[in-house]
Amino acid sequence: MVDTIRTKSDLLTLLSDNGTQDISPQDLRDFLVSFLMFGELGFVDNAVEQSALPAGENVVPLDQAGPALGVTINTGSNFLQVPVDGNYRVTFESSYKGTGGSRFTFHVLKNGTSVSRMKRQDTPTVSTEERNVSGSGTVDLLATDEIKLGIQSQPAGGDFTMIQGGIRIERLD
Repeated sequence: MVDTIRTKSDLLTLLSDNGTQDISPQDLRDFLVSFLMFGELGFVDNAVEQSALPAGENVVPLDQAGPALGVTINTGSNFLQVPVDGNYRVTFESSYKGTGGSRFTFHVLKNGTSVSRMKRQDTPTVSTEERNVSGSGTVDLLATDEIKLGIQSQPAGGDFTMIQGGIRIERLD
């Protein structure tokens, strides 16, 4: 039988009371796959330059599917998508080079909109300097939500070169 990823409320109903001994091995497998859900989208050792970043949100080019269980990874459109509604931990990291003196803001984007508490800013001193930035937080997601890593340059027009990094998602409830 196929293991099924379930919502928290479905699992609570399924596993509510075992007085009648009707929790099956399949119910337990469904529980495991529901809470061991994760996915990763990354970019490894292949510097890609985005010259003169335009104003507004720009999606960081992540094209390497990492390990995943239950999470949809779309390398063509650079997003992760979960199969069920819930609370998830989203983590991102980036090693990059950028125009010296420009402020770069990394954002977790949920359906194209920045998640306010999931931003990190960094300002390289010189363009040859490799910089590292990371962040983590919890986000409530629907199964239809797309999660991406975004970048902004202040002022607009800063050059940005991704060296390596990625975005990860893990289910919390």
